[in-house]
Amino acid sequence: MGRTGNASRAAMTPPVPTIIIIGATATGKSELGVRLAESLRTEIINADSRQIYRHLDIGTAKPSPAQRRRVVHHLIDVVPPDGMYDAAQFARQAHRLCQEAQARRTLPLVVGGCGLYLNALVNGLADAPEASPAARARLLQRAAADGLEVLYDELRRRDPLCAAAVHPHDRVRIIRALEVYEQTGETMTALRRRHAHQPPRLHPWFIGVRCARPALRRRIAERAHDMVRRGLFEEVEGLVARGYDERCRPLQGFSYQHLLAAVRGGLDRQEALHRLIRDTQRYAKRQETWFRRLSNVQWFDIDAFNPDQLHAAVVAFLRQAGVFEG
Repeated sequence: MGRTGNASRAAMTPPVPTIIIIGATATGKSELGVRLAESLRTEIINADSRQIYRHLDIGTAKPSPAQRRRVVHHLIDVVPPDGMYDAAQFARQAHRLCQEAQARRTLPLVVGGCGLYLNALVNGLADAPEASPAARARLLQRAAADGLEVLYDELRRRDPLCAAAVHPHDRVRIIRALEVYEQTGETMTALRRRHAHQPPRLHPWFIGVRCARPALRRRIAERAHDMVRRGLFEEVEGLVARGYDERCRPLQGFSYQHLLAAVRGGLDRQEALHRLIRDTQRYAKRQETWFRRLSNVQWFDIDAFNPDQLHAAVVAFLRQAGVFEG
């Protein structure tokens, strides 16, 4: 039995109406979410897979302390950097929070850009085999001997759609997808497609924020420089001092990989910043690719609004659509 069986799905309560704010990194989702939560008198459920981890604040662009004082945020700082957390755990906890919000007669509000987490929350996860220690050990040995890029290239050949949604440095998800293929002869994409006919867990109202590609690249670069000014390298030094390193899953990704090398003296800090910007821009492109697969998104171009105007436009749309009154 996989993590979300069909029998349990059939017994679930009707889908929970939920507002979900999506968009590429650096498009202002956090501030829009806070403003909208204040209007709805509700709380925010985080759907950013990196903000789950404690001590990773600046590099994951967590909502600021001021924003978190204005509105309660759930599923932030859940586990330490070396803790285990996955999409199945997120889906269970976030769905429960959505149900609790509904019981309080408030609309659940989810904010985040992790496609895997959002899909798990809305639709549940496909039935997949339990982990195979033997298969995983073989794949880990291959990654150590040949490099993770070899496994990622294999995933791209076998399951290009799955590979497009996975970061090339995400060892856990790359190995899990190949492990499932070894065990079943089926790709993760095939398993998910077979699962897709199941009724959704939520009734989502997707609010998307976007901007033109050149503007987004500028926003990403400006935010990265601001992160450095606010102490990004010092944050990484603090992680190293606590004993965290590349063995921790969240430190394998683009936000921290090059920074770790820089604080140890193996990479020039300006070069690390350059690579951070480059990799974040590539990540944003993958996010946009994933979001284009969604057909029921109301998009707002942030170039056309200041923050007050964007909030007003979103509220007007939700009122017109009958999502909420007030």
